[in-house]
This record gives sequence, C-alpha cells and structure tokens, in this order.
Amino acid sequence: MGLLDNILGRRATEEDHDERIAKFVIQRDNKNLMADKCEARATEEFIRTSHTNSAKEAEGYRNEARRIDKVIGELLSERDALRARKAGKDEAALWEIADARAQAFEQKAIHYQESCDQLAAEGRELEAEARALVQSAPHIRADFDRGAFVLNLPTLARDRLDGRERNPVNGNLARTIVEVAKEFTAMVLALKPKATSPEEASTDSQPTESAPSNL
Repeated sequence: MGLLDNILGRRATEEDHDERIAKFVIQRDNKNLMADKCEARATEEFIRTSHTNSAKEAEGYRNEARRIDKVIGELLSERDALRARKAGKDEAALWEIADARAQAFEQKAIHYQESCDQLAAEGRELEAEARALVQSAPHIRADFDRGAFVLNLPTLARDRLDGRERNPVNGNLARTIVEVAKEFTAMVLALKPKATSPEEASTDSQPTESAPSNL
C-alpha cells in the first residue's frame, strides 16, 4: 500500500495523486509565503528592538513547507510508478491484440491459398472442357482460333482477381470470363445446322474443316 492508499483507505488512482499533489503544492507555497512575510517582519522587529519572535514563526513555516514538499515527492514517485505500470499493461494489451490479429491473418492466408488452389484446379478443368468442346464439334470454322480461350484465360482470371474494370491498353471495358466463354462456344457452334430437314438446312459460305482429334 502506498502513502495515498493509506490516506484514502483504498487503492489510489493516478487522478487521485494529481488532485492531492495539486492541493499540497498550494499548501506548500502558502507556507513559504507566510515564512517570507515572517522573515520580513522579523527584520523590521530586530532593527527596532534588537529582538524578534517572528523569526521562529518563519522557521516553523519553513519546516512545514519542507514536510509538505517531502510528501509531494513521495506522491510524485507513487504516481510515476502507477503510470509505468499502466503503460506496461497498455503495451501488453496491445501485444495481445497484435497476436490475435496475426493469428487471424495467418488463417486468412491459409484460406486464400486454398481458394487459389481451388481456382487453379477449376481453371484447368475449364481449359480441358474448352479443348473437349472443340473436339466434339463435327465441323468448325477455318478462321476460328481453337486455342484462344485457353490462351486468354489466365489474363482474364488475373483481371477478375484484380478487380480491373477497363483494359489498361485501350481503355475499353475489360472482358469477363463468361463473355469470352460465350463467344468461344458461339464460334464452336457456328456451323451447327439451324434446321432439322435437309431442305431447310442452311449453308455457310465460310470454308470448313474437321475438328482435330487432339488439341
């Protein structure tokens, strides 16, 4: 228990110390002021009568001021110790927060890595589906770039992950994976007959070629 703890009968706070120190400083300054007045009066008395009682009064006030100053010093030491303990607790609390956030960060990193692995696997499946789609068509247009979708998929995926809305080269709206996939399927199915009967079947002026057995 500290000095102020004993005075208050409870655990004193930093604010308690500030308040009590301020009061003691006023008392000390008042004692020194009274001592100054007594010393001045003692000088006048001694000049007049060669005797004075005010000097003893001044010394009494000085002694009281010194005792109060000693108490102030003790209270200041107690307050500084309280601040140091509080700072240590605050720092420990901050480290606890940082530790919790570090663990949460690592968990998010694990989840993100797993998500990336899953996306990579789905990307490979989509590329395989694109190749299989081309191979499944009986005929495809000669001007159709069969490998365009597989070639562009990594860039499309990167743009999607980055949240890129426009093409950095030409400033046009960025194309989505779905849009490019629909264009790809439209080209694969471009030569699909529009009618079921031979009389209504449409013909395409574009030269055709058979789909390769392997892509």
